[in-house]
Amino acid sequence: MSKVSSYVFLAIIILALVTGFSNLGTAVAAEPQRGISLSTIYPGVTIAKNQNVTLPITVANQGEVDEQINIEISSTPQGWEANLVDRDFGIPYGVRSLYLPAEGEAQVIYFLAKPPAGVESGDYIFMLKAVSEDELVQSSLKITIGIEERVTALARVKLTTRLTSLRGKAGSSFEFSIDMTNEGSEDLTYNFSAEAPPQWEVSFTPSYAHTLIASMRMLAGETQGVDVRFTPPAEVAAGDYPLTVKATSGNIEGSIDLMATVLPEEKTFTYEPELHTITGRLNAETIAGRETYLSILVYNSGTGDLENVNFSSSKPEDWVVTFNPNRLEYLAAGETRELGVTITPASKTIAGDYLVTLRTYAHRGADKIELRVTVGQATTWGWIGLTIVAVVIAGMAFVFYRLGRR
Repeated sequence: MSKVSSYVFLAIIILALVTGFSNLGTAVAAEPQRGISLSTIYPGVTIAKNQNVTLPITVANQGEVDEQINIEISSTPQGWEANLVDRDFGIPYGVRSLYLPAEGEAQVIYFLAKPPAGVESGDYIFMLKAVSEDELVQSSLKITIGIEERVTALARVKLTTRLTSLRGKAGSSFEFSIDMTNEGSEDLTYNFSAEAPPQWEVSFTPSYAHTLIASMRMLAGETQGVDVRFTPPAEVAAGDYPLTVKATSGNIEGSIDLMATVLPEEKTFTYEPELHTITGRLNAETIAGRETYLSILVYNSGTGDLENVNFSSSKPEDWVVTFNPNRLEYLAAGETRELGVTITPASKTIAGDYLVTLRTYAHRGADKIELRVTVGQATTWGWIGLTIVAVVIAGMAFVFYRLGRR
């Protein structure tokens, strides 16, 4: 084999190897990343012999696939009681596993530990372990609890909320969800109070219940939710109202400033056209084939102006009903307008009572009135009778005149 052929053959082999490694890297990169984590802001704490421990534990899915995570306390010092619980409810629930979707929010559970009676001073190690359902991904967390005869810690209560400002209409309440944390080393009872404008009502309830409370007992390191409802008086004016919520235990105090914004009241309008006869009577009399004139009042009893006020009627067949005017372009709130209505029964209408309905309708709102129209019959025989009487009278007058001349 020549040197040129050897070089070509070697180049082909190198190219094949490079291509193979490139494809391998692509295949590996295509695999979804997985990862879970356990963490706490207090991996090491010191307590007195008669104290318990409550620590928040954050469980996070750091991968690209949904995970069901089994979690346990894999190592507990002898004699200690230790549990993982969910304190979002009134009664703590033991936690054994969590379902965390990919790119979802981390979840917080709580590590509770109680030392045995007569525990000795020193450090005690706890191991927490989280494992995926298929046991391919795991994480661990070491917690150290130190025991001393006496622990002096800065007592403090911390109040936080996601929403410090709420907006609402007059007549509505403003409810803030407050998270309260006892950051001291002792279990304490905290009393609640609030600063609000005069005549505003304030109530406190636990986040997990609807019972009104004035105070709450909290373990050292514990976090509890409290809902604070502010109810303004019914006649409250629009504007911003500063509010303050306080939790106190002796000389320990925590507070949080809030804001309630009462929105301006949106004025609502009513649209109520009304029809009335000018006399108040809802009946009329006429003769078949003859026009009868009525005066009608249209009144806007609403608070909003009316536009395009139209009129119509329902009547017996062959009757004619006309309005003058037959349309109003505008009728202000509280305004009254007079219009004429002419009713003409058909010439062959039989004597009797008939119903005629007059209606008005605008872009908003409508009304109607019903009229009873009594129709009388004008006959030809009546005119004939009158003519005969007139002829008889004229004839008698003529006879008396002739006799008088004789």
